[in-house]
Amino acid sequence: MRLAVDAAIERAGSLLLIEYEDARLGRHWGFPGGGVEPGESIHAALHREVLEETGAQVTVGRLLLVNEFNPDLSDDAYVDEHALRLLFHCTLASDTDKSDFIPPSVPDPDQIGIGWMPIADLARMRLYPRIGVRLQRLLTTGAQPDLFNTIL
Repeated sequence: MRLAVDAAIERAGSLLLIEYEDARLGRHWGFPGGGVEPGESIHAALHREVLEETGAQVTVGRLLLVNEFNPDLSDDAYVDEHALRLLFHCTLASDTDKSDFIPPSVPDPDQIGIGWMPIADLARMRLYPRIGVRLQRLLTTGAQPDLFNTIL
């Protein structure tokens, strides 16, 4: 099972998301993040992945959701391997007015953009993993849904 970390970077009612386009899923959105390397801490991995994919420095906050995904048990596979993904609430590390970030490198060839998306739109977006409704409820009402989500 692969351990991965993702960042829900919030600013002014929006989240900084990565836009992807690939042959299997088409155009869709995801959270900045990726795999934890051997010997790397979870927070170090999150800082590294966010910087690689967005060029942003973040302050890591609380754990929002834990998502397990097993592609062998799903007809709607968005990843190829069994993974446990930890989604953390994050904020920008500095008081910058930048609305767009330019990544210093783009590690994923399917990444086509970066954008601030309103939290109010999460439930309607083509977002992977498919946690838009749960995350929108959590961020707008403060209610804590079941922290652990197994996606079959």
